[in-house]
Amino acid sequence: MTVTNGRFAKGKSGNPAGRPKGSKNAISEDFLADVSAAWKEHGVEALRQMIKEKPAEFVKTVAHLIPRDFHFQQSAAEMPKISIAWDPTSKLGKMLIEGGAELEVPTPD
Repeated sequence: MTVTNGRFAKGKSGNPAGRPKGSKNAISEDFLADVSAAWKEHGVEALRQMIKEKPAEFVKTVAHLIPRDFHFQQSAAEMPKISIAWDPTSKLGKMLIEGGAELEVPTPD
């Protein structure tokens, strides 16, 4: 082992035997197994709680899971009907209608 100016020589390290094979992979595999077990136990309820308490964070999380090259295409006929409690002449209502959404405006009771 050669040390020059407090650094190892190029191609040499302080551990000539190197990292044991599989040691880094074992940690990664253990971590993923733990995450998988936690998801199986709490995943759906955690999502439901997040939707109720932090809906913006939920949407942000879902958006990060969608691949960047994903292109969503849906015809107006495939769009779900949306029941809204606001004026369909509002900016949002107009945007939805222009996008092909069928809006049902609930009547006051």
